[in-house]
Amino acid sequence: LRELNESGGHHAGDDALRAVGAALVETLDPHPVFRLGGDEFAVPLLDCTLEDAHALGSRVLEAMPEGLTISCGVAEFIRGARTADLLRAADQALYVAKRSGRARVCASSSSSHWAWPDKVGDAPNERRRGRRRSVDLAQMLDRTLNALDHSLASSSALARLEAVVSLTAESLLLARAAVSQTTPDGTVTPVITIDFRSGRTWTRDLGGHADQYALADYPETARILATGGSFYYDVASETADPAEVALLNEWGLDGVVAAAAPGSDRGWLLELYADEQTAALDQAESAIRLLVAEAVAKARPGSGERRPTLYDDVLVPAARSSVEASAASTGETSGAPSSERA
Repeated sequence: LRELNESGGHHAGDDALRAVGAALVETLDPHPVFRLGGDEFAVPLLDCTLEDAHALGSRVLEAMPEGLTISCGVAEFIRGARTADLLRAADQALYVAKRSGRARVCASSSSSHWAWPDKVGDAPNERRRGRRRSVDLAQMLDRTLNALDHSLASSSALARLEAVVSLTAESLLLARAAVSQTTPDGTVTPVITIDFRSGRTWTRDLGGHADQYALADYPETARILATGGSFYYDVASETADPAEVALLNEWGLDGVVAAAAPGSDRGWLLELYADEQTAALDQAESAIRLLVAEAVAKARPGSGERRPTLYDDVLVPAARSSVEASAASTGETSGAPSSERA
């Protein structure tokens, strides 16, 4: 929408919103369609399974007017969950859709097993061997640190770590990501998981339970959670922890960067996974390590688990700051469009 506003004026963006809204109403009748703001719409679906909602989302993709595309995030309501949790889960699924190709439907489920399948979706039979695309680490660090310092300055460690995933995923073309907590007894519990290839996400907010595992089974993970730090392994690493390599092979992945921030009562672990499409993840290890340490060290403990929406409070400000930085470097200025949600 921002590109339409900038290239054709606000009237072009308004025309696109009306066209998309009309297509949604016609395709999803009798379900009500609401505009949340900017270019984001919401559709509550009664007596509808997650699979039904996903199918409706696919119909919406096909119903878009010529020249316009839409991304969809769907989530299922679980008894006992809050409405805010449902919207948050749908927002996370929408983020995955936009950060993994656009014009697709992604889903957030209460089942951690469904959201983290045994194999990466659409993974090829043969893993790529050869040079991977390099990473613009300076841009990735600038965008992420800006979000941590401003829109997330008063947020919890979980919210800040989720933003680290959000703002590095596109630069690195991640295959999967997970944020986990540890307890003094040496147990690791996933809190958020994202499979970018299949478009499946899971968050503890929606209920359900992820498989816990013992740190004793993964010595390198235990090491960085005890002292802080990070590691990078790929399936060809001769010095890698065999347990870590076994997981990579089980999931059909090529490599992983893990970074940890220990704490007195609980620690935080961030894991970013690579497949054949991912950029040179090993180049980003030090940057990820610094971002995780920064995210946890300056978190506000009193903020609980408050997590701002990815678009309004994280991704849009990050995109705006990048545009402003580019304009400043060229001596150009531009007016902000009335609706900037990407």
